[in-house]
Amino acid sequence: MNKVTEEHRSLAVRLSNVSFSYVGSPALRHINLDIYTGAYLGVLGPNGSGKTTLAYIIAGILTPTNGTVDTVGNKKIGLVLTNPENQIVSLVVEDDVAFGPENQGLDTRQIFTRVVNSLAMANCSELRKSLIPTLSGGQVARVAFAGQLAMDADIIILDEGTALMDPEAKSNVLDLVTNLNSKYSKTIIHISHRPDDLYAADEVVFLLDGEIKDRAKGIMELSKHLKDTISAYIRPGPFILYRSFLKEMGLGDMDARRATYELAGKVLSKV
Repeated sequence: MNKVTEEHRSLAVRLSNVSFSYVGSPALRHINLDIYTGAYLGVLGPNGSGKTTLAYIIAGILTPTNGTVDTVGNKKIGLVLTNPENQIVSLVVEDDVAFGPENQGLDTRQIFTRVVNSLAMANCSELRKSLIPTLSGGQVARVAFAGQLAMDADIIILDEGTALMDPEAKSNVLDLVTNLNSKYSKTIIHISHRPDDLYAADEVVFLLDGEIKDRAKGIMELSKHLKDTISAYIRPGPFILYRSFLKEMGLGDMDARRATYELAGKVLSKV
């Protein structure tokens, strides 16, 4: 995992006292949030907490009612929607991925290079000539990622991007997001109402009623801070439950695979 050390962190995005209302109905209230270059930030919250509004404001789709958003150094932001099919604009994969660079005015050689490289980064090079309607939901999601990467996005926002996927597709997309962060140093802002989705995040904030209630180093620490609050709104999921169980068994500081082997050894030694 690409952990960003305190002494070498530089700002990617800064939200200062950001509020937003839909026709007088507050969606976000006084959000102050620093997001650092190369970080993997998780945003956890129940439905209706303001997560998507936050994503749209960071991406520049919405303008805050109050406050400011600074994409430090004019960093480029890519957004993958809850239903990635809604952002597909072409019938053929390579045409869709090329759409952004074409609109940026790049020449043919540059566009070709962007398409090939971004498909490789999104682990879907084999889909280049495929027709979009023939793809699975997980494959469409990877194409959507490739489309954002083709526009040379520094920051990738994933807004509930696994909500409509089966377990295998979800696992593949979560692996892709982790790889974009660790291998390609993309800053990730991952929004979800499922704590398990955020297992790889360096930091996680909890959003409720449009306000940031807490921020912690990872989902397990956040779950510990806000155990009663989170459980009142969000189902923990098997990963969080298992990690909590391992911690109770004194194995919480190990990775899950090693801890499982250790646990199995303890059980067998008592048989």
